[in-house]
Amino acid sequence: TDRVRARNTVYDTLPVVIHGNANTKMYLNYLANYIPNAWNFERGCGICDNNLFDFSKVKEYPSVMVGVFIEQSTPFMPEFLSRLLTLDYPKDKLSVFIHNNEVYHEKHIQRFWEQNKNVFKSFKVVGPEENLSQGEARNMGMDLCRKDGNCDYYFSIDADVVLTNSQTLKLLIEQNRKIIGPLVSRHGKLWSNFWGALSLDGYYARSEDYIDIVQGKRVGVWNIPYMAHIYLIKGKALRNELKERNIFILEKLDPDMALCKNARELVRLF
Repeated sequence: TDRVRARNTVYDTLPVVIHGNANTKMYLNYLANYIPNAWNFERGCGICDNNLFDFSKVKEYPSVMVGVFIEQSTPFMPEFLSRLLTLDYPKDKLSVFIHNNEVYHEKHIQRFWEQNKNVFKSFKVVGPEENLSQGEARNMGMDLCRKDGNCDYYFSIDADVVLTNSQTLKLLIEQNRKIIGPLVSRHGKLWSNFWGALSLDGYYARSEDYIDIVQGKRVGVWNIPYMAHIYLIKGKALRNELKERNIFILEKLDPDMALCKNARELVRLF
């Protein structure tokens, strides 16, 4: 059979039902990456083409709020900004929100705004003079989409992400998920923007399949407990499961960890 099964190694049985509570639910999400027919070595991804969004069947492309976050001095800023223009997506369907926390980059943002303020549907810049924390700035950007009933998606990207595929936004929308992000990594390194598992205290743990995924040996759509730097969220999810406007501020967690913890607890991802 090409169906993946879980084996109970203590009793050497193949369970029909697997049940878990509390933190074990994250491991159930991991198992769902494979069981019963989500992925195997022979066929690869068995669910990647399920329930896709078909651009050819809509009269208008979905409206997207693009949140750009410049939280520290970042090299090649003009090149990063210019890549927003190369996204293969109608610019009149893109609204741009930029939070810039670096005085040094104000000249780059000003030049980009002057040249492209009329290219996008709307263009809003919040600078370092506002003295916003990362969490506050990310809450603000997300809330712009949440409050706009016509905002279909919120696409967040950090300035240190280099998008080499102009189709990225369309590919993410096509997957038709409430929350999804592309894999980004550093050339020749095992660093990436996702964690395959969490430790008992809620921080990084390496999953069994992490290296294969980062190295492109396993390609698919994966349930993961944490991602950062670039992701797409449906506007409907922001106005329902994630309607709380303080998503990025939680206890003593960094903003990205606060978002992921809230998403794990509030959003039904299937």
